[in-house]
Amino acid sequence: MKKILVIALAALMLAIMAVPAFAAAPEGQIAYFDFDDETGLTKNGDNVTIADGVVTLGAQSWLETEIDLAGVTEVTVAFKVKFPATSPNWAFEITSQEEHGSWLNGGTPESYLGALFNGSLVVERYHNGRIGSVSGAFAADEWHEVVCVFSADEKTTVYVDGALFGEYDPTADGSEEGRFAIANCVGETPTLKIGKANWAGGEYADGTSVDTLVVYNKALTANEVATAFEEAEAPAEGGDAPQTGVATIALAVVAMLSGAYIVSKKH
Repeated sequence: MKKILVIALAALMLAIMAVPAFAAAPEGQIAYFDFDDETGLTKNGDNVTIADGVVTLGAQSWLETEIDLAGVTEVTVAFKVKFPATSPNWAFEITSQEEHGSWLNGGTPESYLGALFNGSLVVERYHNGRIGSVSGAFAADEWHEVVCVFSADEKTTVYVDGALFGEYDPTADGSEEGRFAIANCVGETPTLKIGKANWAGGEYADGTSVDTLVVYNKALTANEVATAFEEAEAPAEGGDAPQTGVATIALAVVAMLSGAYIVSKKH
């Protein structure tokens, strides 16, 4: 009987470990990219390199895909990133607009959700000529795990390596209710761009590397983020980013359900 139990448990563990990251992620995951290949993404430009689960974006090159956010009132975007010291370098933008900046000439105001490095980390909600942003010091040329929570109350909360990085509250600057609602920021047919924003024809990511990017149609809580990052660690210099933190929530969920403990998979 004991032998049968051991075999059964071994089989269960193998099955669990075969499950790719996020296969059993918290409710609300709507997009997951591990960059083992280009699956689900369109490559633009000649300077996109995908190897060992990491995408590195060169000059005027990016990845994109349509993303369904119809009826969504809150969004979380989580990713592991290494920015170069140059700027601006965009991690992601979600928008339905072909180009920002036309509002200056009386055209349609720009609207988007996005995150970039411009000497510091900046996470933005933008709508109708107004910006709601979180920014602060952020070390370049190092791997960090970033979680951008765009909640239904129009607050933006950012976590870096599991710790609170900053928060924007629209009521603090007198913004009218609804200005920074998700629907207003992303439009009706949004596209997720990794490594580009649509400012004046394009701002890009030149030398930025991303390992795993996930989008949720919910606002991850501080406890969920802290739990996900408890085992997170930076890779050795020159090495690939380990698939830890938010990128292994799924494995943690499966492990808890089975009573087992699973160490994060590494590249």
